Amino acid sequence: MVASVVSLGDGLFPQPNEFLEIGPERLARECKLGFRAKTVDTVTAQLLHDKAIKHDGSAREGFISYDYLISLKGIGPYSAAHAVMLLGDFSNLPVDSEVSAYLRELGIDPSEAYSAFQKWKQYRFLGYKLKRIIDNKNWTGE
Repeated sequence: MVASVVSLGDGLFPQPNEFLEIGPERLARECKLGFRAKTVDTVTAQLLHDKAIKHDGSAREGFISYDYLISLKGIGPYSAAHAVMLLGDFSNLPVDSEVSAYLRELGIDPSEAYSAFQKWKQYRFLGYKLKRIIDNKNWTGE
């Protein structure tokens, strides 16, 4: 999908206004985005309208939060948590099938992911990643 989107941007990822010019029909047809095409179009327009992102696609500092993102139709908890993590907010945990499987191995219900890493507070995602690294290396502390 990403390669197809880049091909529409002449070898570069399209900027927000270019996405709007491309339109959801073409995104769905040429990039195989399916139902996601309408969400990309609608959310891009809303982000620009709210001035949450600049015309080059960069985020306006301090404006985009988890709560703001999940208020946008088509953005769910995973997408919102992942997006804010990419913006440097590590207080949420983007729970997908891989994270869910790992939590189940630990005996944690995935719906309890947020509270399971509570001790890390605003660094919840980093605490999760550190635990994965340690568990993966069978850390012995030596």
